[in-house]
Amino acid sequence: MRKLPQNITKQLLFDLYITQKKSVKEVGEILSKSLAQVSRYLKRFSISTRPFSTTGLKTRLGAKLSEETKAKIRAKAIGRKIPPEVRRRMGSKGYKNPGWIDGRTPTNKLIRNSVEYRLWREAVFKRDNFTCQMCWKRGGYLHADHIKPFAYYPELRFAIDNGRTLCLCCHRKTDTYGFRGKRVN
Repeated sequence: MRKLPQNITKQLLFDLYITQKKSVKEVGEILSKSLAQVSRYLKRFSISTRPFSTTGLKTRLGAKLSEETKAKIRAKAIGRKIPPEVRRRMGSKGYKNPGWIDGRTPTNKLIRNSVEYRLWREAVFKRDNFTCQMCWKRGGYLHADHIKPFAYYPELRFAIDNGRTLCLCCHRKTDTYGFRGKRVN
């Protein structure tokens, strides 16, 4: 953990932010620190942040909105009509979506998200009794590892004999983890 500058203390931040009700931006200007840095200091000292209004700001993911702000948003959305052609496109998936570009999803991703791949993983885990085959730890966060690399041996991708159950730590130690895949003879 980095040391804090000597002039920034929990009491100083508490006084500025909670007692004097200054905004994070104003506290940053006083201390000559960025908005992000002041937010990190508040989090480090366990000083809870106040909800804020999103008026004039882009909506921020994970923002804590006050009940008053939520009520305003709700009131504005009530009665809003979405045109039928937009409503039709909103639910369309795959090739029916107007943003569809044929062939954009890589074959690798299509295979790894397929039902056949999921069944292969489950079969490998069941065969190995959900136990890592290197450290013999049972359960936890397990990977179904291809003994002969997925990329180099497409004919063995769904062969249960080419799979083994490994925990994350043991999988990282293998020669075939991630982009370290090597052709096994």
